[in-house]
Amino acid sequence: MAASQRLEIISSHLQTPTVMSPSKVNNIDFQSFSNIVDGQPRGGKAKYNGINPATKEKLWDVPIAAQQDVEGAVSAARKAFPSWSKTPFEQRAKLLVQFADAYEGYEKEFTDLMVAETGKPVCSILKTLISLKLEILSLVCHVATICDWRSQGRQGVLDASRYGVPSGFQTVGGV
Repeated sequence: MAASQRLEIISSHLQTPTVMSPSKVNNIDFQSFSNIVDGQPRGGKAKYNGINPATKEKLWDVPIAAQQDVEGAVSAARKAFPSWSKTPFEQRAKLLVQFADAYEGYEKEFTDLMVAETGKPVCSILKTLISLKLEILSLVCHVATICDWRSQGRQGVLDASRYGVPSGFQTVGGV
């Protein structure tokens, strides 16, 4: 399947009207944080606390990952890679779009969190969140480009700019 066909699939999904707004997961708490390793939350002995630059207020505890957490994350990634590497492009794109939809469902919570962490006004944070949504969609387009490159049996460095992808996203076609 050519990159243009893949992008058409993504575009049609994005233009399909949603019957209901993205649902929220009940157990997300924007005041309590943990590291997620192999799908499981982990605390930590060491904690970090940010300071709201606008109010000088101490913010929530955030666990600092230990060596064990890093090793667990690497192990989980290695375990997940075989099945993920066989996941077709269309499914990967669908998952990225679902992630963007879920993220959008928490826009107010992310906005409040980022206002507290950065001290920036809401309008500045909303601009950042819109940029993040666009980056997610850009990633989907980048994946389509790589799939198209590989489907043609090419090896070596992919000149992504030929496909309308910024040069900062260049990759090796055989990886």
